[in-house]
Amino acid sequence: MTKIVWIIQAPINIYNNMALSLKRLYPEIEIVFVMSNKFQKKTKKYSKEGKLKVRTLPESFNFFKIFTIPYYFIRYIRRSERVGKPDFIYLEGLRELLAYEDPDTVISNLFIQPYTWQAAKFCKINSIPFILTNQTMIFSGNPLSRFIENFVLRLHRKLFSQSKYILCWSEGALEFAYSNFDIMDPSKIRRLYAGVNLKNFHELKSHPSEKDHNFLKILLVGRFVRYKNHQTLFKALNLLKENQYVDFKLNLLGSGPYKKEIIQDIDKLNLREKVFFLEKRPHHKMKNLYSEHDILVLPSYKEPIGMVVPEAMACGTPVIVSEGCGASSYVESGLNGFIFRSFDYKDLAIKILLLKDKRLREKFSKNAINTIKEKYDLKEVVKNLYNLIK
Repeated sequence: MTKIVWIIQAPINIYNNMALSLKRLYPEIEIVFVMSNKFQKKTKKYSKEGKLKVRTLPESFNFFKIFTIPYYFIRYIRRSERVGKPDFIYLEGLRELLAYEDPDTVISNLFIQPYTWQAAKFCKINSIPFILTNQTMIFSGNPLSRFIENFVLRLHRKLFSQSKYILCWSEGALEFAYSNFDIMDPSKIRRLYAGVNLKNFHELKSHPSEKDHNFLKILLVGRFVRYKNHQTLFKALNLLKENQYVDFKLNLLGSGPYKKEIIQDIDKLNLREKVFFLEKRPHHKMKNLYSEHDILVLPSYKEPIGMVVPEAMACGTPVIVSEGCGASSYVESGLNGFIFRSFDYKDLAIKILLLKDKRLREKFSKNAINTIKEKYDLKEVVKNLYNLIK
């Protein structure tokens, strides 16, 4: 029996799906998720099949709040709200829990998190293989903020060197690691894209989007937070509406603290009759939602992945994604979807207008399905992960 302790910052489907698939293919593996106890109510989905263990620990922020100061400073000198306040998490009792679980391998997400430093120290003392996962991070061109960011990276050099592997979820994360992680052995940096469960996400026999309608049905799935950048899509649609280029209907699925601001933006652009809010639905029913739409758009200016993109592609729904999303790694622009320049609503409007062509949508649909099947099948991704940790 091989035991893996996987420390995550939040209960996200990508981790659950990957771990469950790993367990199904390799029953001899035992997986223990560790996360903050503030997510205790949301952990049921991780253990509902009785195959994954979940351990929650209390957070302690007191000391680590001082590390948020540079980020506020960067935010000030950049005059930008795109630099968000980091949520540094130190897990009380993590060392004791790791000692009790006695893992063969420890995986930790996000190098900048204090819980990652805690886990790495424990692994070093006890000679346990430590694997780090990495996501795309956007750094500034401002010299002063760049100096601070470089200083933070220098603090993590020992962590990078200690890691058995650094697994990157996207092409952007891979490039970020190669450019910023100063390690002697670059072969430690591996690409491991998040895979799609093709049993749950696939083309439906009767594709609902082919129903007779003379407008584009557009879908945006994402929390109502700033980095999702709903405003760029609204501006693009307003441009199309004012010039009467194409008729459309936009459905939004999500929740979050900025819903009020999003409604205000919709009203300012007179889009109330074109934009609708959908009710939350179970993850396993999302394939129906994707298939009911002509296009899925994800305009986030920064996002580690954005799994709605490859999921929609697996269902045959054409996608348009910003270059700031990790999910842009799944898209070959002009072949199986479109990538647009972040914040460039005119570029996005052009891409939407091009997909008015039903033949182009059909081309993208077919190519997208083949791309996910050939390159991003969750089973194949998990096999690669198993070869790294065995």
